Amino acid sequence: MKQVEQYRKQREELEKQIKPENRMYYKNLTSYTMFAGFTHDETELEEQLLMILNDIIKAQEDGISAEKYFGKNPQESADQIIANLSKSSFKDRSTLVMIIVGIVWICKFIADVNQDSVMQINWLTYLLEGAFSVGFIFIVFKFFQKMVYQENRWLKDQRVQFAILFLVIVAWLAASISMAIFMPMFYPITIPFPFDLVIIGVLMLAALIFVLRLKESVFYSMIFLFEALGILGILQRLSANGIIAKVPASVTLFFLMAAYMIYTFWTIRETRKLKRKN
Repeated sequence: MKQVEQYRKQREELEKQIKPENRMYYKNLTSYTMFAGFTHDETELEEQLLMILNDIIKAQEDGISAEKYFGKNPQESADQIIANLSKSSFKDRSTLVMIIVGIVWICKFIADVNQDSVMQINWLTYLLEGAFSVGFIFIVFKFFQKMVYQENRWLKDQRVQFAILFLVIVAWLAASISMAIFMPMFYPITIPFPFDLVIIGVLMLAALIFVLRLKESVFYSMIFLFEALGILGILQRLSANGIIAKVPASVTLFFLMAAYMIYTFWTIRETRKLKRKN
């Protein structure tokens, strides 16, 4: 077991000893700082959270609340913890970016197979959508972080946060679709039949194996999304080459909307569960 997992397991056990009046303080602290795990050393972060938890338990045994022990400005304390952490390695950050970009590119490729002629890849769109998606995910996580210590009652309402996040995701999808439609072709890469089917099949299998190996429920919705897009892509390539009848646009649109809606709601739900857990 990795050191970070050992720290996390110890925290889960010790959290049972926190008194109700201190539980929310520590929960907010962990929720706020967990977003730093994407850019800072996760092992150091978990070690710091474990030490703070031990301090809270010792303080409450002496009748001292967490707020009194650490101060009435928990966000300032959390920022200080993050500031003292080492930055994550270039390898870790690069791996995270590659995972995000890889997922976007697989979705983009499987969507590209819905062309009515010989398949062409606009590599410029892939570069822009990859960079755009990395920035988007960073914004989403910063949004969740800022909401932890949000004092505005209206913004603290989880239904309002859900609505804002949903609108942001819709905007991201709209921007991605717009780039795919309006981006001019620039030295496109042509993939003839049946090599397009082979690539689709390989990507579907690779996506399935990759998501299952992550063993994180927050990513399981990707399986449905990848496979749904892959099936549509295969049908479209077969149709474009005259092997089967053309798939009605209404069926394709309904299938895509259903896939994206399930993916979006599942991801939001699992992210909120992860936030509550931490």
